[in-house]
Amino acid sequence: MAKEQPKDQGPQRIGDILDRLGPSLLPPESAIPKEALYDCELCQDVGWIETPPLSRQWRQCLCRLPKRVRHLLPAKFHTATLNDFPSEFIDKIKAWLAKPGDGLFLTGPTGSGKSHLAAAIIRELVFAKREVRFLELAVFFRRFREATLESPKLENLFLEDLFALPWLALDDIGAGGLSDYENRTLLDLIDSRMNKLHPTIATSNWSLQDIAHRMDDRIASRLGAFVRFEFPAGDRRVSG
Repeated sequence: MAKEQPKDQGPQRIGDILDRLGPSLLPPESAIPKEALYDCELCQDVGWIETPPLSRQWRQCLCRLPKRVRHLLPAKFHTATLNDFPSEFIDKIKAWLAKPGDGLFLTGPTGSGKSHLAAAIIRELVFAKREVRFLELAVFFRRFREATLESPKLENLFLEDLFALPWLALDDIGAGGLSDYENRTLLDLIDSRMNKLHPTIATSNWSLQDIAHRMDDRIASRLGAFVRFEFPAGDRRVSG
């Protein structure tokens, strides 16, 4: 007598099929490394965190701060920190940040660490959630001049933005064309920021005497009111 053939059960639910195949086909969620899903688990790469949850109140996630540093600084300074300098020097910089006055003037030969320090201070300010900008002056003046030649109305808009910025770094005073226009713009920028009590960080390969002779003695006079750190050649230790 022939065996009775099993009746056709018809289409089966996909869940039933997966249950029979066993759990090994689909790994548990805990087995999936979270770092493979997001760079930042706190905000899931959105950049904002709702605090407390479901409150509809948002704060910036800390992961935005390193991104902002990279956005503000040239690539060679992306990793610059105060820890790159001696501990006694870090104390001086932190004391200045607490009471910055008109500004900080970093002077010394090429390669002595002035721009590196300015970039490290920018990082400190970003992580303290201060509004700040870093300008390579030679690049800035070239682009600024090109833009304002095309649209003269932009000149005042650009400068007013820099006047109002709470913190600003001017890197490499003395680089660029050194035209009367550049000198006049730089003097106006420093003057206006001093009048608004907004600290400025300035770096230069030149001494105040050099700046007075080669650029404008009024620029040298304004920078003379800043706290001054002098860098010896080839060394990140400074006097000041």
